[in-house]
Amino acid sequence: MSIITIQHLKDGPYDKKKNGFTLVELLVGMMIFVIILAGISVILPPSLKLYQYSFEQGVNGQNSQQILNEITNELRYSSSILRTSANQLQYDTDKNITYDSVNKAIIITKSGATTKTLAKGRVGSISFDEPISRGNKKEIKVTITFASGDLITTKIMTLNDIP
Repeated sequence: MSIITIQHLKDGPYDKKKNGFTLVELLVGMMIFVIILAGISVILPPSLKLYQYSFEQGVNGQNSQQILNEITNELRYSSSILRTSANQLQYDTDKNITYDSVNKAIIITKSGATTKTLAKGRVGSISFDEPISRGNKKEIKVTITFASGDLITTKIMTLNDIP
């Protein structure tokens, strides 16, 4: 009967192998966890900055494409182009493209009424060079600076003959 009692103690709740982790095992596990957390804390902030920068670049790319498409569509088929100031262009006698410094946007107006507001809050400035005659057509250089500091420049050629 004494052999059964010893066997019972080995398989019971007092067996050292089934009682859980030792203090050394807990300390080693905690150290590994701390090292992993330290690595994550070193890698995470630069990764978030890179993500934010990439996101901003994507938004600026979309905005610049939208702005250039709109301005190109407006000017390409115009019958007259007049640069009234560095950041304002008049075309087809009653239409204007202007930079709105309050809303940081590009405004397209027709007969004095706003028809389109482009990239509100994202544009730092827009400038138009003096239109250049290319035969019977006109070419104009447009430069847009975004609030983030990115710069885009393009030249637009009219398709209609302009005297």
